[in-house]
Amino acid sequence: MLFVYLLRFLKGIVGFTLTGGFIERFLNLCTRAGLPVFNTVRRPDSLSACTTARSYRQMRPIAKRTGVRMRLSYKSGMPFILQRYRKRIGLAAGVLLFALFLGGMSRFIWSIELEGNDTLADQYLLDNLAKCGVYERAYIGSLDTLSAERKMLVLTPEISFIAINLRASTAQVQIKEREMPPEMIDTGTPCNVVAARTGQIVEMEVYDGSPVVKVGDGVEEGDLIVSGYVEGLSVKRGYAVHARAKAVAEFEEEVRIEVPLREELREPAGKTVTKRSLRLFGLRIPLYFTGPPKGPSDQVTRTVQPVVLGLRLPVQFTTERYSPVLVETVTLTEEQAREQALGELWQYQQDFSSIGEVVGKTAVGKLEGDRYVLNAVFTLQQDIARQQPFAVEENAAVMP
Repeated sequence: MLFVYLLRFLKGIVGFTLTGGFIERFLNLCTRAGLPVFNTVRRPDSLSACTTARSYRQMRPIAKRTGVRMRLSYKSGMPFILQRYRKRIGLAAGVLLFALFLGGMSRFIWSIELEGNDTLADQYLLDNLAKCGVYERAYIGSLDTLSAERKMLVLTPEISFIAINLRASTAQVQIKEREMPPEMIDTGTPCNVVAARTGQIVEMEVYDGSPVVKVGDGVEEGDLIVSGYVEGLSVKRGYAVHARAKAVAEFEEEVRIEVPLREELREPAGKTVTKRSLRLFGLRIPLYFTGPPKGPSDQVTRTVQPVVLGLRLPVQFTTERYSPVLVETVTLTEEQAREQALGELWQYQQDFSSIGEVVGKTAVGKLEGDRYVLNAVFTLQQDIARQQPFAVEENAAVMP
């Protein structure tokens, strides 16, 4: 549809209104003569429509034969624009050169849009696409999308499907992340269960293997919890298994939080300064003559890439706004510092809850010089069982 509109724009569009006579016969004769009529709107006593500039002149004799009165409504398009500015050759040449520039730039990739990556980072995918020949400023004529898709599947095992669609100067990359199967338990490899960290066993469930410790025992990191060597009625009848167990241990984590009693506050001060720049083909061109304001300021950057007729231009406009601020140093009271430290302590507790269960907490705070110090001890419970493969001869030698 866009191509049809562009073609009509180049030929010139003329809108007209038909009244009186035989309008239906007029339309039939125009169709037989190959004269285009579009955007027709029927009214009780008239009909509005559009045609091209050349066809409008050819419709005049047909209107006279059918007794239809044609009245010009409007005209637009390239022929009328050129007629209006026919004495300004430079402007016409500039428009022509700009059109040629757009046509030439549309043969290169200037933007890559990623869709479907929920967990995979954009930069990781862009780096792999570049290895497959899909990157900004790549020439579209030499790009084989099917080959790039096959290479991308090999380079990125985390995806199961990829489609690279070229739309003007934009490469739209649609991917589907692979659903990784659950990790299979390798029951054929003999292994022990050892402690992943130091603590006291408070809960234990042995699914396979021979327990070495019991609830209430203390263990250090790397200690044997469940042996993968199971003894029979005699040593000769012993056999190795893939030991599996759940061993919940209780341990303590110490946290020290320091809050300075003096902190800086930033208050707006002065007029916001705006700096604009242009990035063309990767080259940054500043559109200002003075540098950023001196002194402390907050900066906000916004980048826009224009689109013309569905084509993303290889140019970016960047706006940088600098808001001067006044930095003041304030002194916190002991109560304010304590509240801030407790807020950080709560965040620590949330982090600990993601790796285990918090069953206890003690905290003591006091002033130390120019800062408030909060010392806390968390009591946590966590499954510390970790499987460790072994050689059968080695494990049998260490068994009592």
